[in-house]
Amino acid sequence: MFRELTISEAKYLVDGAQILGTGGGGDPVLAKKRINEIYSQGKCFQIQDITKFKSNDFICIIGMVGGGISSQDKKFIENMSITSYNVMVEAVKELEKHVGTQFAGFVSTEMGPGNIIVPLYVGSLLNRIVVDGDMCGGRSKPMISISTTTVVGISITPLAIVSAYGDRMILKDAISDKRAEDICRMISRLCDGTIGVARCPMTAAKYQDGIVSGTISLAIQLGREISEVAEKNHDLIPIIEKILNARLILTGIVEDFSRTESGGFTSGTITLRSKDHSLKIWYQNEYLLSWLDGKQYITCPDSLLVVDRFTGKGLTPWTDDFRENREVAVFAKMSAPIWKTKRGLEIFGPQVFQPRWKYQSYEKRQQ
Repeated sequence: MFRELTISEAKYLVDGAQILGTGGGGDPVLAKKRINEIYSQGKCFQIQDITKFKSNDFICIIGMVGGGISSQDKKFIENMSITSYNVMVEAVKELEKHVGTQFAGFVSTEMGPGNIIVPLYVGSLLNRIVVDGDMCGGRSKPMISISTTTVVGISITPLAIVSAYGDRMILKDAISDKRAEDICRMISRLCDGTIGVARCPMTAAKYQDGIVSGTISLAIQLGREISEVAEKNHDLIPIIEKILNARLILTGIVEDFSRTESGGFTSGTITLRSKDHSLKIWYQNEYLLSWLDGKQYITCPDSLLVVDRFTGKGLTPWTDDFRENREVAVFAKMSAPIWKTKRGLEIFGPQVFQPRWKYQSYEKRQQ
């Protein structure tokens, strides 16, 4: 039986996802606007465990693709007008038309404050149920090809792409998921840095092999408890550690922050300093690599979670969150087991971004 979320639970979900999203995963402000839009119409979000779908029900992943673009890329949309205001709904309809079936439900590409709401928003508009889980193991990632679907062999194609400027296309096949990723990201650069993509049409039975279940419920719990503790001015650190089975690795201040936007990505470094240590984080849309006192430290697929020391708000490099001297807390969280497999590490190990690095598990660093 599906679960209907209250409007408070939907907003707690955004707050929890903003922590779990490792700095990326979309815009929380837009997410809450979408929540208000749906609930003001008397509709609501519905979630359900993947095992509650019929085995032959078809499901797809939906989410926005894109990121920072250069001033040169922005010239591609000069003098163009927005004609599509709900690109994700249109992307779903285009993919349904192509595969010849109606999807019973949707699943999120990742756990982030914006992208976790996208399938729920579209599901409420189309009267579909969303899987309580995601395809990145309860965190966000910088590329759609970094997906647990890739680990278990669910093809990324066919996929549907819709832009706000009226472009609609079907990518029937690609030589690899990475190639499909490159095509989508190139198209996003032509469309002001963002497009709607519906992909990976497959049965619920097959999705059970790759989905990390329960992550929406976890994010709701996290958002709710952080809100309650913050109102009482209690220490947030033990709550985050307990709910997420995470470990505090540093409390300190922001010392330095850099950001560049190019190629559909927002990238840079963040330097945080405590009394005794310096932690440097490299991000590409999300926090991916880190150095503690100049040596390799926590890396993907494990999660680095950075929050405001006093409010528990998840911080993002996409805005001005990393103001100099802001007090922060940083946690490390173990990745989902599927990412620890040989294939999982090939797709989302640190060598993807730093070729000479080898993955060392978060568990071993605790010892």
